[in-house]
Amino acid sequence: MRTFIAIEMPKKVCGILSAFQDEFRASIKASFPKSFHLTLKFLGEVDDKELESMKNTLQRIRSGSMLLELDSLGTFPDTSSPQVLWAGLKGDIDALQKLQKAVDAATEDIICLDHKGFVPHLTLARVKKMTDPTRFKEKLSLPLPAFKFDVWEFVLFKSTLTKEGPVYDELLKIPLRAK
Repeated sequence: MRTFIAIEMPKKVCGILSAFQDEFRASIKASFPKSFHLTLKFLGEVDDKELESMKNTLQRIRSGSMLLELDSLGTFPDTSSPQVLWAGLKGDIDALQKLQKAVDAATEDIICLDHKGFVPHLTLARVKKMTDPTRFKEKLSLPLPAFKFDVWEFVLFKSTLTKEGPVYDELLKIPLRAK
């Protein structure tokens, strides 16, 4: 099964991000996610034996809760030919990076995937084509509300690809300690 590890976003954050997706619909052709999460590690295909081992290993991660805040909009790889539109985060980024490294270390014996480094972001759209580049670039300067939220857990998800987009099923929630 196809799996990944992520932090789910609170409903309020999802509402804010959905509103920002609407700002871009007239300037790009894109797929717009219906739910939002901060991916800590994409694992890809995992068999049942690897999954059970991973669940046991993930539950041993000891990390504290953290406070994150919506920051600004950005794109990968750049603004002139964007493939991904995203919302950035600030706040306890050091704690977030430590959690991501712990997830990496906990899963490296089970799944070893190359990744390009951890950039904390929430995907708003996967851009297929810019229909109005000027408007798109103008919208990129819109400020995100300085909304803060606590992170108390991370989740192991199963991802099923469908014609309507991916469907995510929670396999395991791993709580974080209070600071």
